[in-house]
Amino acid sequence: ACDFLRRRPAILPRFRLTAAAEGLLQCLSIVGALIVIFGFGHNTYSFELFYLLFLPLVWIAVRHGLRGATAAVFVIQGGLIVSLEFVDSSVGTVRTFQLLMFALATTGLMLGAIVSELHRVALALAESQARLSAILNAERDGVLTINARGPIESANPAVEELFGCPSRLLLGADIRNLLTADDLLHALTGTASITRPEPLRLELVGRRDDGSVFPIEVTGGRFGSPGDERYTLVIRDITLRREAEARAQQHQSEIAQVSRLATADEMASALAHEINQPLAAIATYARGCLRLMKHDSCEIEILKEGVEQIVMQAERAGDILDRLRDFVRTGSGRREVVDVKTLIETTISLAKIEIAQNGIEVQLRLAADLPAVAVDRVQIEQVLINLLRNAIDALASSGSSKRCIFVA
Repeated sequence: ACDFLRRRPAILPRFRLTAAAEGLLQCLSIVGALIVIFGFGHNTYSFELFYLLFLPLVWIAVRHGLRGATAAVFVIQGGLIVSLEFVDSSVGTVRTFQLLMFALATTGLMLGAIVSELHRVALALAESQARLSAILNAERDGVLTINARGPIESANPAVEELFGCPSRLLLGADIRNLLTADDLLHALTGTASITRPEPLRLELVGRRDDGSVFPIEVTGGRFGSPGDERYTLVIRDITLRREAEARAQQHQSEIAQVSRLATADEMASALAHEINQPLAAIATYARGCLRLMKHDSCEIEILKEGVEQIVMQAERAGDILDRLRDFVRTGSGRREVVDVKTLIETTISLAKIEIAQNGIEVQLRLAADLPAVAVDRVQIEQVLINLLRNAIDALASSGSSKRCIFVA
């Protein structure tokens, strides 16, 4: 850049000299054409030679647009008037040459206007492309264009940073080398038949040049003529967002576990009382079996019945402990198919002692044909327990003699 600035004073005068030389040649070409037309005396061929003036006029109009064409028309008109003064200034000759001059001027001015408009459009297009290039270069998300078959046609610097691949290797490469694009290409192709397709947004997996993978969000749009569609893809690295979502989910799970532990702690005394009942029954039946076994005439049927009661009470205690263990576990959002009635009855049994201590009656009003549901059982139990405890607290502080909770 510094070398260019040092050479710039020498470059500009050279450019101006070239433009001045070209302008001089254009003026000389007009003079030369006038000399050819009028320099050999007036004859019948002068009108046909007039069309030689189209050559310098077209040259000037193409090079300088409407301004140059206007100046050239004035110069040619002046030269024509001077030439006719010396050659033939009769009314018929002047009228004929002026008609030819009108055609020449119309053609030159129209051509100059077209060239000026093309220059204006070219400058506007160059400015738009420069602005777009500046935006794309400053964009932190990757932006690239592909055709319908998958090869990459353009990519901004952010794509190189995302995938760790230089642009010389990206251009012409298949988009499938960078991301799992089969679904993407299928979805993009499906938008070709839609008049105004909505922007396509997918979450895919990107592959860096070193082989590592990372989550990305791809937004795609279509442009181009029918049959030659192209697609613009905006690629965003969502690694940080995924990590934040995972942290939020973990935090929510921890909060839910703390809530379940707090609830279980409050229920511990009631559950301990409930567990003591089967344990006491086990001890009673076991002592009875021991007394029967000490007699010589032991009745096997009675002994068998006692052992069965011991097993049943042990299973009951185990069920209570299993429910408490499942209730306080962390849980990972695992869904299972559960019967609604069984789910509600199990939840009520967890709070049965607390309900009884407060003199509350629980009535179930459940339809007989309730379908099974796919839910996280522990989470739903937590919700039902919270609702039951709210109802128990409200009834306990109400002072009412009749206390009843309806579960419908």
